[in-house]
Amino acid sequence: MQWIDPALRQDIESTEGSKVLLVLRDKDNNRLIPARWGRLFNVEKVGKVVLFEYHLGDLIQYGDTDNVRLQEIIDRTKTFADNHNWLPGDRGQPLDRPSVFRSTVGTTLPIENADNLTAWGNAVGAIATAPCYARIEFLKVVGLRAADGKLAPVINESFVVKSKTVYELKVFQHVPEAGQGDIPSHSLELNTFEGTLLRYALNSRQSENMTC
Repeated sequence: MQWIDPALRQDIESTEGSKVLLVLRDKDNNRLIPARWGRLFNVEKVGKVVLFEYHLGDLIQYGDTDNVRLQEIIDRTKTFADNHNWLPGDRGQPLDRPSVFRSTVGTTLPIENADNLTAWGNAVGAIATAPCYARIEFLKVVGLRAADGKLAPVINESFVVKSKTVYELKVFQHVPEAGQGDIPSHSLELNTFEGTLLRYALNSRQSENMTC
């Protein structure tokens, strides 16, 4: 509760249904990196803890090149600081002021649809400027496509699939800050209820079909 603006604490549940901007605080570089919009669908107090659940929405738009993204991060950090004087905090130190608060700063930021892979790559490239994300991979589920080319619809956060049907799961892997040396290949494993899927081991950088 201490991380929530005092003005919101008494009636924090009223924020349910609100748009929420997810912002990474890079304490090593003392920068703020707005990444993506979401919408709160559940806000619940459990003792001194507040649980926020949200559905992800549009991405914040970033440029295609490293130098442009860096300048955008610097400019956006300044905009937050100009509007909220406790941000971005002290370099290298935990934030000791509210990290959940109302703001109009996000409404001025350009957005891109989350289905846009280039926009997604640029957004995670901005996030990966934080040293804690060096050599970290980002994965995006692009879609689940049946043999007839139709994408499985998403309803209530789940793919809706047909029985006895072969689907191809497309997952995009990106390591924006690879650093020195190779990133080792590894497997991705899909955990499901027993008998739901046949063939559920997925090798990194490979395509895999599965039957439901």
